[in-house]
Amino acid sequence: MMVEKFVMNVERKKRMKLKQLQLIHKVLDDYADIVFNDKDDYSEETIVDVAEALRTVKIELEKATPTTKNPLTEYESGWRFIVWVGGNDDYYKSFSRAQMDYYNWVAKGHDVVVLTEIQKDGTEKILLNSKDS
Repeated sequence: MMVEKFVMNVERKKRMKLKQLQLIHKVLDDYADIVFNDKDDYSEETIVDVAEALRTVKIELEKATPTTKNPLTEYESGWRFIVWVGGNDDYYKSFSRAQMDYYNWVAKGHDVVVLTEIQKDGTEKILLNSKDS
């Protein structure tokens, strides 16, 4: 139950970041239209700054845009275990490496660390949960 709540929280934060980036991109894009259409009223430096800001926001938008991960494809690729730390996931092909990573994160003091096993049907089975310790 705790893991599902944690994952939902992480997904909500990602959607918030995506919406914020989309808004920033729209504002910058609108501003760029004004600047590029009235080049005579703006310095070359302003044009370069706007173009650089748009490029940076576009890169961040691409990073924040959710990609659909297919657990079945991950399983077929040999990935069997996931260590979740603060909403970040690390994938492993062997249990021993995943378990070692899990205990390293717990030893570093992270309060929510979860080790799951990817099942053949794409679901995840919780093997270790630091909240249960």
